[in-house]
Amino acid sequence: MQNRLDRRFQDLSERGHKAFVAYISAGDPKLEATPELVESLDRAGADVIELGIPFSDPLADGVVNQLASQRALEAGATLDGVFDAVAAARRRTEVPLVFFTYFNPVFAYGMEKFAVKSQEAGVDGDDVYVQITIGFILAIVVLFALLISQSVRRWDKLAPI
Repeated sequence: MQNRLDRRFQDLSERGHKAFVAYISAGDPKLEATPELVESLDRAGADVIELGIPFSDPLADGVVNQLASQRALEAGATLDGVFDAVAAARRRTEVPLVFFTYFNPVFAYGMEKFAVKSQEAGVDGDDVYVQITIGFILAIVVLFALLISQSVRRWDKLAPI
């Protein structure tokens, strides 16, 4: 079963059209404005709307998105508030909505909880950016080492050396 995003891209492809994907930071200038902005972008012809989830450290986004995130957070935006704004927007329009976020907020919120809340609110997809940091790389190395050590222990039990 296709969702709104799949159907939109299929329709555009069948007509030989490209997609106009508009981006806004959810909660900028305030969360209450987000549903109206989404509806306005839909009426203006956006095929898909990407909603940035405000994040305190959006290093890779550039100054415009960094400032939008900062304004949203200063206005009180939270992840639960963004879900509420999406649900309100969804009651006003059927335009496909996609989240743009860093992995950090998703991980801190809980990945399964994030996925469930996204679906309940009416999000059609996500674009999760994994910010590669020294801490992230070290976590991957430690996880890999733990997996290797567990594998070695199991082999020792099967075929003692």
